[in-house]
Amino acid sequence: MPPIGDSAQAALLTGAKAIIASVVIIIATFIGLRVWRSAITRVANRTLLRTENRPRERQLKIQTLTTVAIATGAVLLVTIGVLMVLSQFLDIAPLIAGAGIVGLALGLGAQGLIRDVISGFFILLENQYSIGDVIKVNDQYDGFVERIDLRRTVLRNLDGWLLTIPNSEIHVVANMTREWSRMVIDLPVALNEDIDRVVAVLEAVSDELLAEPDMTPLVLGRPEVLSVEAFGEYHATVRVLLKTLPLRQWDVGRRYRSLVKKAFDHHGIEFPYPHRVVVASGPLQRRTDEGASPGSGSE
Repeated sequence: MPPIGDSAQAALLTGAKAIIASVVIIIATFIGLRVWRSAITRVANRTLLRTENRPRERQLKIQTLTTVAIATGAVLLVTIGVLMVLSQFLDIAPLIAGAGIVGLALGLGAQGLIRDVISGFFILLENQYSIGDVIKVNDQYDGFVERIDLRRTVLRNLDGWLLTIPNSEIHVVANMTREWSRMVIDLPVALNEDIDRVVAVLEAVSDELLAEPDMTPLVLGRPEVLSVEAFGEYHATVRVLLKTLPLRQWDVGRRYRSLVKKAFDHHGIEFPYPHRVVVASGPLQRRTDEGASPGSGSE
């Protein structure tokens, strides 16, 4: 047997090596965290600067993406670092096996949460919509985007209801306020009106709208008067397209309709109303005797 002193010296040497290795691992982990944070910040900034979002939205997206990515990387790096440090002193194979069983159980119970988080990450990464946009989800829910996080999207609809939608349930998104918005105005006019005259009046209304100081900054280009779009039972539909700044299409549309009403009243252009035509199949006779019905002969 080797002398006791040699065994103690070997144990001390092994322990010293383990401690030194652990210190190196800890330092490397901290350096890795700093490099990861810096790299993710640069990638997020480059990705989001390609968009044309407003500065506030850009900052919100940068903060969200960098926070999520940095947190995820930190968990992975710290976990690997802890396992490497433990491996210097213990046999970690049983720990890894036990952690795998626990992780499997948690994963089976949290599949919905995992799907929400993954979907939320790609929604933010792809810049599908931002806080402040008005969107329609799955052709079912629509509203103003108040909050976005990795698990859910929160909308406020026109009735004031707060709609919370899990991100994994969001499949089709219609964004009504990205870069510019459009208001489609369908104006019914009576069938007996001169359409060319109606179009001329609407062009004059467009000029009046563009001349208003409050409206000029909101309208992107001249309103398009498309003439007759369709015919109804007792009216023709004239369509007008208004291109506006995001979220301002409703303000511009309301003002345009007000100007149209005044212009139509001034020029005597009628809005349609139902007409009923009664056709008699035979000659009508004036009633001569009280109680006699029309068309009945006197005896």
